[in-house]
Amino acid sequence: MYHVGNQCMICLKKFDYPSKLSRHLLVHMGIKGRYCCPVCSKRFGAPSKLQRHSLVHTGQRSYQCPTCPKTFRQKAHLKVHQSTWDRHLLFKD
Repeated sequence: MYHVGNQCMICLKKFDYPSKLSRHLLVHMGIKGRYCCPVCSKRFGAPSKLQRHSLVHTGQRSYQCPTCPKTFRQKAHLKVHQSTWDRHLLFKD
């Protein structure tokens, strides 16, 4: 749920916490993230985003579909993939 005061006045994007809005505003000010990838120098505003990005370089795919052999770097991508299986199985008959 978003709080009325947590909306960017520039692009109107809404945030659930004031800290996320503050971090977002740095984008509009042209300030790059303070967490830098040691491989490609891409910058991120949060360490978790840098950690997720690093999987691009390692090739690690920790999330495997329980229905087929496909693997994914991000849990969100697996969930999208699983929803296609859910639709496929629902309409199979």
